Parts: sequence; structure tokens; C-alpha cells
Amino acid sequence: MSNPFYNYSGNFIPGTLARAEAEAFEFQAVQAGFAMLAVEGTDAGAANAYVVTTQGAVTGSYQDGNTVQFKPLAANTGTATLNVNAIGAVALKRYNGTNLQPGDIAANAWIVCQYNSTFGCWTLIAPNTAIGTFSGTISAAPPTNKVGLVAAGGVSTSVVPIDATYALDQSIAPTWTGQHTWNVGAIRAFTIQQGTATYGAAVTGTAGNAALIAFAGNGNVLGGGGADFYVGQDASGVAQIFQRGNANLVISTNATTRVTVAAAGNVTIAAPSSGTTLQLQSVTTAQSLIAGITSASNNPRLFVTHTEASGLTVLDFTGTANFNGALSIGGTQVIALSNSRNVTINAPSSGVALTINEVAATAAIAMTDGTTSGQIGAYGAALQIGTSSNHAVSFYSNNINRVQIANGGAVTISAPASGTALTINGTNAPLTVNFASNAAGFTNWLTASTQRGYIGVDGGGILGGGTGTGFGIRSEGDLLLLAGAGSYVMRYGASGNLTLSQPAAGQVALTVAACSGEGQPVAVFNQVKGINNVAGTYAIQMSASTDTAATYGFALDASGSSGLALYRTDSLRQLCFFGISGNLTIPTPSSGTTLVANVIAGNNGVTATDGTRTFAVQTSSTGSGSIWAGAYTNHQFILMTNNSANLVINPAGGAVAITGADISARGIALCRYKAATTSRASNITPSNDPDLTIALAAAGTYQFEGLLFIGNTTTGTQGFAFNVNYSGTFSSGQMEADGVINGAAASPLEGSVASGVAPKTFTYAQTVTGNVQDYLNIRGYVVATGAGTLAVSWSQNTTSANNTNMVLGSYFKVTQVS
Repeated sequence: MSNPFYNYSGNFIPGTLARAEAEAFEFQAVQAGFAMLAVEGTDAGAANAYVVTTQGAVTGSYQDGNTVQFKPLAANTGTATLNVNAIGAVALKRYNGTNLQPGDIAANAWIVCQYNSTFGCWTLIAPNTAIGTFSGTISAAPPTNKVGLVAAGGVSTSVVPIDATYALDQSIAPTWTGQHTWNVGAIRAFTIQQGTATYGAAVTGTAGNAALIAFAGNGNVLGGGGADFYVGQDASGVAQIFQRGNANLVISTNATTRVTVAAAGNVTIAAPSSGTTLQLQSVTTAQSLIAGITSASNNPRLFVTHTEASGLTVLDFTGTANFNGALSIGGTQVIALSNSRNVTINAPSSGVALTINEVAATAAIAMTDGTTSGQIGAYGAALQIGTSSNHAVSFYSNNINRVQIANGGAVTISAPASGTALTINGTNAPLTVNFASNAAGFTNWLTASTQRGYIGVDGGGILGGGTGTGFGIRSEGDLLLLAGAGSYVMRYGASGNLTLSQPAAGQVALTVAACSGEGQPVAVFNQVKGINNVAGTYAIQMSASTDTAATYGFALDASGSSGLALYRTDSLRQLCFFGISGNLTIPTPSSGTTLVANVIAGNNGVTATDGTRTFAVQTSSTGSGSIWAGAYTNHQFILMTNNSANLVINPAGGAVAITGADISARGIALCRYKAATTSRASNITPSNDPDLTIALAAAGTYQFEGLLFIGNTTTGTQGFAFNVNYSGTFSSGQMEADGVINGAAASPLEGSVASGVAPKTFTYAQTVTGNVQDYLNIRGYVVATGAGTLAVSWSQNTTSANNTNMVLGSYFKVTQVS
């Protein structure tokens, strides 16, 4: 049979001579076989990576059954590899092909490894890792760990004897499932000692099931039909205490029965040794006790008794179907209650039948039918009777409505069968009438929340007539004179003004005649307020008393709905016109000056104001003979042409800016001035300032300069970046800047640009430590080859949510020099 070590060649025949070369060949084969049997090797590797060299055996490739033994230099700490005679490192595993575990290979202890082609790796066959070893001690001490609910590993090298006893961890909180029976001694089943928890024991039921604690005494079996006692909640979550079985439920204190609930449902409350037997306290607006019956033929009665026989109080609902009731005291009915809810109070033996003590400012008696509500009550020193809903109240006699007060407050006194409907006896002003503001029929006639009027014979000055005696009419507000269908003809305002209503077309509202020949004016009022006056007449016309033809004088007349005109009556020339918006128009005169204003020196001759801004023209108060004109308040003064601003004089320092659309004359500077601060934050891309922008109309060389106030009110390091840019075409330009940054002189900066090159942007690392304000002086020029806009563009140097401000007072000025 063949083997991997030596196979006979067949060159030797017993009893014959052998050739020398055949003998040498056979010897070499035997020598090679012995070399293959040399499996011992030397380890030159490291832990988990073993490198072994033998004197023979394994060569070329690993074969199934190859064996090698060696003494490893280091123990393994996990999985390992083995490389024999430099053939290649493959995995070294346990004999069954599983991974080595730490300590399977010990340092300097011989091991035997065999190649297994099934696993494709070297396997450790000696020592056999299937045999476990124990290194430790057996301790006689009690176990340190207790029996708990959660399993846990350990690291101890000691083992516990088989007869050791483990203690139970009393701090565990197990969840018990299934049914458990506790067999106890003569005193109690178990004791629950409650600490700071809300409750000592809890019983919970799963969804749809009850959570009850059951008790069965006297040898009874739960559920066996005996008198079982239960405490807990049923399946619907309702708390219950009940006795199952035909037995009473007893509640006791101090070993004495207090309440007994019989099996039939009767409840007996035993008499206490002292105090009240039963005290009921109810929630506000809820009943403290409800008693009902099961049959209409029963007569339910609720008795409250005292020890004295005469102190019997009975609430008695009598009858078989009507359920009338009565409240009796001492056997005598005091109040009768019918099933229709009628209440009858019987006459007392003496005193008042019914006394109602009410809360202050609250009705003592309130009545309603579901729609109309009424009440009676004492409010302060007055008794009030009336409705509390939006309805009228009526007073009857002989079952006839005599006086009615409507829901709006109007009072109607019905005509009597005979005699006077209303008689008022009194002194001074016997009748006082109070009107509510904007009452029906008097809308907008009354100016105060409450008005009072008086009419009568004044003997004490109440009507405002002093101490004289006479008949008078007085109103604490406006006084109206009515006629016809109720429209007022004349109205005296509370301030003394007189208003006449509009008469019929062609009629005179008021004519005031003067004594003839005394030169008194005659006023004829055809239409008050000049509304729809009759054609050919005036609203107000005044003339001398001897000038019946109204040759000289003036007239006021309304021109439709547009305004009011002032005329000369001799020529019908309109002198001025007041529009409905308050504007005044003076027509062109036939000759001379349209408007002449004579003023005192130093005082305004003409003033125009919108309530905030004021324009004024005045003469000098210094006697210099000059005329002053401009803004009288702290605002800009602007001169305009074609409704556009051309010259602006600013209130701060009187800076003058020419604000035309462009610069069209050499040597004239055009200035832009910031009247309000502009703030920017979270932006590092410069953009044109809304104020510091000037349009250049044509090609030319322009010189510019400016003063930029840079303010910051919040601590930060956002800095400042700016440039001067031109939107049109240009050939060249240059700019420089200096000033104060961070409170110190800034280093001068300059730069130039050529056509088609972006503007030079200057940046300053401004570090703000509080409320500071720096400034920059800028100057330069641009050679424009076409029209465009020259502007100051700026932003933050480092983006920040803190504001960087271009402060009011900054300006930018441009002058064309060629």
C-alpha cells in the first residue's frame, strides 16, 4: 500500500544481485521518508500569530493529516493563525473547527497541531480543549448575592458548596401571575408595613376585568355560596364594597356596630353615644339627600324629629298620583305645595307671613316664564320692581293696564275712565325729565350721557333765572323747539349757539329787523348752513338798515356741496371761496393786489400748517427791513419746480442741497444729506445708500466729497465696508478716505479704478464696545463718459445681527469741474 512517506520501487529481487544505481535510488527514497517524519519545529512568531519551522515534513502545500508539534513562545489571547515552513498563515482552531478561546494555548507548553482539510485550517489536538479545567477555591462562607428577579453574571473565582443556602432579596418588587395560596399561622396571613409610599398595597385588573380583594371567613370557600366580602373596583371601574351571599354588611368603629346594611337593602344607622347621627354636606347647587319611591301608591315622608314632641317637622308628599306636598311645623301646615308647582303660604297666627332677606344689590324675588323675567328687590334706599329681560313692565288696577314702561324706557299712561290722567304737585320745578343719550327719536340731539330738563314756574332760581319768579324751560344739554311731525325748528346748543332748521323752499328761516334810521344791520337768514337755498337768494345776507335794495353789503352762499362763497351784493362778485375740505381760494381781482397781509414786525404774516409742519412768511424783527420765509418748525424747507424738489434746506445746521435730477452746470455742487439713519445687519455685500445717491446728466469730470457718520449701538466686531460706484461708463476714477475709527485716527486709504473695473471697496475692522460713533472723510473724482448715477455703497465688513448704522447728518456732494 502507498503512503506519503515511503513506497517500495520493486528494484530489489530477493536472492539476486542488485545494481549500484538501483540501491542508491532506494536508499534516497527511504531517507526522504524519514525526513518527512520529522514534525517537530521551532516557534518564531508572536501571540495569536505562530510561525513554525521544522526539519522536514510539511513542504509545498498543506495536506490533510499534516502534523506539527512545537513549543509556542506566547499564550493566545483570542483567535490565532499558524504558518508552517513559510507555506502561508492559515487559521488555528480547536479540534472541532471552532475558534480558540483565550488561554487555549499556554506559553512554553508543547502543543500538537494537525491540518484538517474539511475545516481548511490547522486544529489544536493536544492538549484537547474539550476537557475543561477549574482554577479557584471552594468557599465555606455564606453566598454574598441574594435571590432576585434579574439574572446577573459574576467575576469571582470562588465556588459555593452544594449545600449552601441563598438569601431572598426583600427589596424586590415581583409581579405575581396565576393563583397563589398563603397558609399562615394563628394571627395573620402577611403584614404590609407602609413607608412614605402613597399606599401599602395595590391590586390592578387588566382591561375589562375587576380588581377586587375577597375575604371568606368561618371556613367559607370563596365563590362557594357563603358570605364572601369584597373590596375594589368592578370591570367598569366602579368602586365597590359588597357582601355576596344572604348576609348583612356591617360597618363598625371601636368594636361597635355603627351602620348595618341588611341583605334586603335596608340601612340602619345606630344611635351614637353623642353628637349628630347623620350629617349631610352637599356641593353648591346640588342636593344633599334625594328620597324616592318605587310605586305611585306609596306616600313618601321625610321626618326630622327632636326629643321634644312639639318639635316635629314634617316634609310630607301626600296623595296617590298627584304628589302634593306640605311643610308642617308642630302639626300645623305652613306651606302647601301642589303637583302643579303652586305654593301657598298660610296666614300665620301673628306677625309677617313671609320675610325675605336679600343680598345687597340682588333681587329678593325673581320671576320668569321662560321668556319674560321680572324681579323685586331693595337696592340701596330704593325698592325696585320691574323686568330683568328686554320686555315692558305694566301696573294694573282693577285688572286694567294703567301705566306701562316700555323696554326702551318710554312711559305710557293710559287714559282714565274719568278725571285727569296725571297730576303733579310740587314746588319750584315739579317735573324733571331725564333723557338717556341717543334715546329713540332723539338721535344725536343729546351730547351728554344723561340730560335733564325742567319746565315750570321758577321761584328759586332752579331754572337759571336768578331769584325772579316766572315760567321757564331749561335743559342741562341742548334745548330743542319742535313743530310739525317732530323735526326741530330751533336748537339752542349747550354752549349758547343757535341752529335753525331748513325751511320750505322760498321761505325765510329767520328775519331780524333793526330800528329804522339807527344804522343797525338787518340780517335775513334764508337757509341755515346754506343747504339747498332757493335760487336767486343767499343763505345769509346783511346790509345797512336804510339800504333796502341791498346795494351795499355782503352775502354768504353755499355752492351746492362743494363749499361756501363770500359775495359783494352790489356786483355779485365772488370775493373768496371756502372748499368743504377747508381750502381757501381767492379769485383774481379786476385790478390791484390779490392778498395784502399787514403784520407787526417779527410776527408771521402768512402761516401754513398741517398741524405738525409750519411754513411762515414774516418781516424781520431787527428792523433790517428783510423778509423771512421758510419752515417755522424743525423741518426741511424745499423749493420746487414742476412738483419736484430743487433746493432743500435741512434743519440741522442749515445745510443746503440742490436736489435736481442732475448736475447741468459746472461749478455748482449737488449735495445729498441723510435726514434719517439707515441701519443694516447680517449683510457684507455693499449696496447703495438710499440717500447718498446723485445722478450725473452727461459726460464730464466730477469731483466728489463726503462725510460719513458710522454709528453702532450694540457691542460687536461687525466693522464697516464701503465704496463709491458709478453706474454709467467712465474712463478713470480715484478715491481716498481718512477719519476716526474705534475712537482713533484711521489710516488713510486710497485707490484708483479704470474703465470696466469694479469699484474699490475700503474696509475697516471696527470693533464696537458700546454706543460709539466714528466718521470717515471721503473725496475723489470720476471721469464719466456718459450719464449715470454716482452713489455711496456700504455694508458690514463682518456679518453680524447687530446693526451697523449710517447716521443722519452724513452727506455726499458732487461738483462738475470740466
